[in-house]
Amino acid sequence: MPKTKALEAASASGSLSASDQAEIEQLEDRASTLRKELVDKNKHLKLLIDQLRDLLSDLSTWQSPCST
Repeated sequence: MPKTKALEAASASGSLSASDQAEIEQLEDRASTLRKELVDKNKHLKLLIDQLRDLLSDLSTWQSPCST
């Protein structure tokens, strides 16, 4: 996971303690994991929306008068 520019600058100047650096890296890892989960959930949500759209289309077709 690449470090943020702020973390790199602070590390270079020595203004962050080792525990602060570790905590920042842990938070960045967690943020990365959450972004991946969000991508997966967005894909699932898109699938559900598409299925709902298809269902509504089917309902509209069934409710329309039958032409003979």
